[in-house]
Amino acid sequence: MAKKKKEKYIKERKSKSTGSVTYQVSFAYLDDEGSETTYNKSFSEKEYGSAALAFEAAKRHRDEMRHRLNTEGIEKPKTEYSVDDVYSLSKKLFPQSVETFRKHDVQYNAYIKSLYGNKSIADVKASDIMLCLNALIEDKTDDTIRRVFGIWKRIISAALIEDIIFKDPTIKVKIPKSEVPATHRNVNTTLETIQRVQDAIMKYARGSDRFQFNAKRLCYAIRLMYYTGMRPSECFALTRSDLDFESLTISVNKAVGSTKSKRLTVKRTKTESSVREIPMTSEIESLLDEILGFQENEYLFADYDGNLPDMRIIGKTINYVCQKEGIDFTLYRLRHKFSTDMITSKEVDIRTAMELMGHTAKSMTLDYARSNEELKREALKNRKLS
Repeated sequence: MAKKKKEKYIKERKSKSTGSVTYQVSFAYLDDEGSETTYNKSFSEKEYGSAALAFEAAKRHRDEMRHRLNTEGIEKPKTEYSVDDVYSLSKKLFPQSVETFRKHDVQYNAYIKSLYGNKSIADVKASDIMLCLNALIEDKTDDTIRRVFGIWKRIISAALIEDIIFKDPTIKVKIPKSEVPATHRNVNTTLETIQRVQDAIMKYARGSDRFQFNAKRLCYAIRLMYYTGMRPSECFALTRSDLDFESLTISVNKAVGSTKSKRLTVKRTKTESSVREIPMTSEIESLLDEILGFQENEYLFADYDGNLPDMRIIGKTINYVCQKEGIDFTLYRLRHKFSTDMITSKEVDIRTAMELMGHTAKSMTLDYARSNEELKREALKNRKLS
């Protein structure tokens, strides 16, 4: 076997106990203050899967850092990183959409920053993370607790990737259960409920052509989601070109949302399975005819000024009018209702329901579906006692 060529600024180290190889990029340079500083970063065989891949990664990093040294300079490495520092770093290492970052910031600032933001990440123990989560169990849901733990996981992962710490304290964390009583999720959304929601939306539109137009297009979208089971973000991204009245299908191939750089844009669907064709029934075809007669824009649900719908504003609008009118409703209830109707129908098989909803697995479709009181009553009535 040919001997590996020695590379400048890269040192090879082999563990005596395991035999695994680590390549260390190391060179001296003058920092901004004129003091000699040593740059070090390690690339281990364990991290990259093989010694060859670790070696290639070390060479690429060496070349990048030497180029940076000769052009923009290298910042003096920090010797102490706070939780705040690493949280900011995690946002660079794990890119998310603008909206997701906004939600993470809200939770980080509310539940982590005040007590742990200034703490050295090297001093964070599993007990610190558990105490943080335990403080939430009295008045926060399991979902909130899991989301806060998810933020901790990203912080710790970022510190591990950057060799700031070398042990993962989250491995020892047992996520506590919330003490908040679980509430029954009502998904029995009837056409009567939808009509009440639409009436409430139009009631609060108050006069002007702009408000009336925006309210009416929202009512149309609600009806289309009821009939098709589309995600709200998919429905509000529909264009005229997505409608094929010859084959009687709706092409679902994009979604409204935010990306890493834009808060509001059209992007790819949630998963590859989300790209699908939804057949038009006579009710859907008639509804789409109405929408096309109402909307002149290429986007079926663009607002009065021709702008893309902002899902946050739409959600807030629906929450406001429903609270005012005492209606238990959210847009996603329409998707749960659709799934429930598909699963409980004796004529629809699970595979068909899964494909109509754009799910990657049958379990996801089943998880969306909820029984209703009539079905449960019928099940008990038909139960045979031996």
